[in-house]
Amino acid sequence: MSKQEPSLDPPSCTSPTNSFREPVRRSTRKGWTSPAGRGMRFLVARNFGKVRAVKARNVWEIDVRPHGRFRSIPVQGAKSIPLGSEELAESVLGQIRADIQGGKSEWAAVAPYLPRATSTVDKVVERWCRELRRRVEATEIAPRTLKRVESYMAPEGHFSWLYSYSVYEITPGHLSDWNLWLMDRGLHQNTRKHVVETMRTVFRWLNARGELEGVPRFPKVSKRKHVPNVIPPEDQGLSRPVLIFSERRLRVSS
Repeated sequence: MSKQEPSLDPPSCTSPTNSFREPVRRSTRKGWTSPAGRGMRFLVARNFGKVRAVKARNVWEIDVRPHGRFRSIPVQGAKSIPLGSEELAESVLGQIRADIQGGKSEWAAVAPYLPRATSTVDKVVERWCRELRRRVEATEIAPRTLKRVESYMAPEGHFSWLYSYSVYEITPGHLSDWNLWLMDRGLHQNTRKHVVETMRTVFRWLNARGELEGVPRFPKVSKRKHVPNVIPPEDQGLSRPVLIFSERRLRVSS
């Protein structure tokens, strides 16, 4: 029996469901569900961020520091939309504030609008691995576990197909295509299962930190059980006297 790998999931993560999105685990402040807490959310959201003109570039900028600043709206598979008017910028900031008032953390509300260079899958995996290294130093997980993950995240590793996407762009369709790509690589089914589950752990980690509202549905890869290839004695080229002798030894021993 193979030794079970230590869990890479953060303690607050739960097992996935069969829905399009896993249950949302928002990172909200304790007590914010009370009437007083809802009032506090309103105050925080009302004063969150500001809009200012960048005259040199004829665009508007939304300043949400310490989380960042942005001057355009990312669009999947297309060129981002610049904030060309104060009205558009105020509308986007209003949506962010509404999300915070609705219970999202500031980071989860802002992250989809930030430059995608900071949210691509490879950058997120690097951040996650830095945390894993700390856990190795604390002897929470085995060094071999980290070594395996680092092989997956290499430039030509099993994660690399996803590196051109932001984590906020990933859909179940992307993950299904990635799974087919892993099949084309000729991976053993159990290895492919581990690769897929490791990437799912990355998304759960983001969700637990309040940086991602929901975890997309990942492909289900079943574990293949090892079936020993037992060759009957008659197919092993043994003569009849040898077979009879072997059967008698078995009866005596039993």
